[in-house]
Amino acid sequence: LIELTDTQIGARHLLHGATHLAGLLTPAGHALDDWGLWVVDASARLHQFPLASLRDGLDIATALSHGETLASPLPEHFTITPDGTRYGVRTVGARPQLFVEHEHGRADNLQLEPGFVISLSASPDGRRLAIVQQRDPGQLLTSIDTATLQPLWTKLLPTSMAISWSDAGEALAIPATLGGVVLDAGDGTVRTSRCGLAFERRRTAPIAFHSEQPISVCEP
Repeated sequence: LIELTDTQIGARHLLHGATHLAGLLTPAGHALDDWGLWVVDASARLHQFPLASLRDGLDIATALSHGETLASPLPEHFTITPDGTRYGVRTVGARPQLFVEHEHGRADNLQLEPGFVISLSASPDGRRLAIVQQRDPGQLLTSIDTATLQPLWTKLLPTSMAISWSDAGEALAIPATLGGVVLDAGDGTVRTSRCGLAFERRRTAPIAFHSEQPISVCEP
């Protein structure tokens, strides 16, 4: 975890973990010292490390020996929104399932469309989830309303390694090999798109190479 200021890179905090499930802890209405890092270990235990404890020289071995066991089995993807709600994805049978753990103990589940889940990302305001699934010839991006757990829209995309929310959570940026696209988070419409250095008339996301059925803005 690296602290950043307006002008420089600040303190660096190293934490031990044998899992890819880690993310920023950004509780709404709290001071920066309460922000930090969360980690889910291989035993499905959630560990939360506020900046204040990291700055004081946290004993990581002791900290990792304790943790809150999640109500659901070990997820394949996991995230925590600023209001403390926890979202995870796991495969049940042959179908991916979204599970939700609310702060007051209530739990919800949502069966997702077929397709291996590649990423799960919450908007900074916690109002929406972006779920990317593998689908030939590319990937499927679905935006979900966290208040209702209902899909808002779904888009077929090219192969992309990452997506990024805008600071206010009103747009999603999707880079790909040959360009990129920015989608409106509310309805999935294209705000802008690029192929190399030129905007293109199709205004759809470009693809990576070697796709059998190209989806690209780089064509006439």
